[in-house]
Amino acid sequence: MVRFVLRNKARSVSMKMDLNEDDAVSEIGDTAAEYWGGGYILRSGYSLLRSDGRVGDVIGDGDIVDALPDPDFCFDRIEARV
Repeated sequence: MVRFVLRNKARSVSMKMDLNEDDAVSEIGDTAAEYWGGGYILRSGYSLLRSDGRVGDVIGDGDIVDALPDPDFCFDRIEARV
């Protein structure tokens, strides 16, 4: 079990999360999208996290994972309105 904080700096909110080491990093992005809407790029420290990675390989207990708005997601939504 890996315990960490998922932080959305753009909205000044965060949540504590517990995931199994074998879970996909994409589950973190899915959770962020479900709670805060939109698409997100995940960062731990200076590293961007690949969605196909395993949680236990890239995140440790007590880490802070930043959810950054995905510019491609935002751009796609703007184009769809035009």
